[in-house]
Amino acid sequence: MSVFVGLTAMMFFVFTSWFSIANAASVLSEQEAAKTLKIQYTTDNHEVISGKITNESPHAIKDPELLVEYHWLWAKEFQPGQNSPGRAAYVKLNKEIQPGETVDFTYRPEPSLPNRHDGRFMPEVSPASFSIVLPTQRTASR
Repeated sequence: MSVFVGLTAMMFFVFTSWFSIANAASVLSEQEAAKTLKIQYTTDNHEVISGKITNESPHAIKDPELLVEYHWLWAKEFQPGQNSPGRAAYVKLNKEIQPGETVDFTYRPEPSLPNRHDGRFMPEVSPASFSIVLPTQRTASR
């Protein structure tokens, strides 16, 4: 009986520490993520993307990752070609951005986008992932 109680107590400790707030992860909607990270960007000839990321949350943000998409728009959309040259890439910025701080970024696709006359690229940048750094909570000592 005491072994069962001991194992139960040990399992309780393991599971409560495993599922604690420190290990919790939340998934934000696209709209919530866009409210947390404000992304402004411009393109150079629809290829090189330069921009700024602003942390609009009350907490620091660590290692933001961007989704850079080059959507292909066919010139004859009712008769599209066989192979769309559109592509996407994830760009990780190994930085910690403080509340209200703005960080610059530049992305150049490799290999370069093809020069075609049967359509055009429409670039888009959105937040893919990031971590919010919360201050540690201290427990009262007895």
